[in-house]
Amino acid sequence: LICLAPAWRTFPHLARAARDAVGSLLHTARERDLAWLPPLVALVLTPFVLRALLPPTDWDSLMYHLDIPSEWLAAARIDLPGDNYHFIYVGLLHMLYLPLLAAGALSAPAVLNLLLGVLLGFAMFEVMQQRGHATAALIALIGLVSTTSLLLVASTARVDVALALLLFLACVALETSLESPRSPTWAAAAGVLLGCAVGVKFSALAFLPGILIAFAWSRRRTGSRWRRVFGEAAVIGLVLAACALPYVLKNARFVGPP
Repeated sequence: LICLAPAWRTFPHLARAARDAVGSLLHTARERDLAWLPPLVALVLTPFVLRALLPPTDWDSLMYHLDIPSEWLAAARIDLPGDNYHFIYVGLLHMLYLPLLAAGALSAPAVLNLLLGVLLGFAMFEVMQQRGHATAALIALIGLVSTTSLLLVASTARVDVALALLLFLACVALETSLESPRSPTWAAAAGVLLGCAVGVKFSALAFLPGILIAFAWSRRRTGSRWRRVFGEAAVIGLVLAACALPYVLKNARFVGPP
């Protein structure tokens, strides 16, 4: 909550982008004589919704995405199972799994991930619509819905789609900060999102150099001095570290330094 506070005002905007995307999709489809598109999207998603509702069968979910949080619930504490070092991959998103598993809803984490996948598609569509790229928005949405590998992962308890959503929203926040050079709020929001992405899956670290270098280069192109660029990078880095630190410390405590 402390990490979210400086960027709190930005999140309603990001939430509205996802919420309003359905209306934008219907409006765009009517304008372009694509009335078949929304029903087709719903039809494609239906089998994956059914898959998410079924009991989990994939190896990753059974071995650690659901097994380890369930063991934590049974023990009433975070602990390292003696025979399962996949513990290191259990992070931020799994904290949301805990109340769902406590309620006995074994399929709920998969449903949650599928919802996040749908939000990713609609967020991409809405952000591009707001920037005046209606054709690109349609191509992105159709491309995402037609990528069955993504939907297969999204309909399980695996966390990769949540990671993609957080990284995408972080890029949107950084781009918006370029349009608001006097306010550090969007940069702080990007730090929160990037830190949460690291908390979800440590492979987010592989994306950080490219994202931050592109942001610094873009900021310099707007005429900002290097002092301001480094100042914003420091804000992003500090907030990112604060959000990711609990999950790094968890592994260091039970497994040892990375």
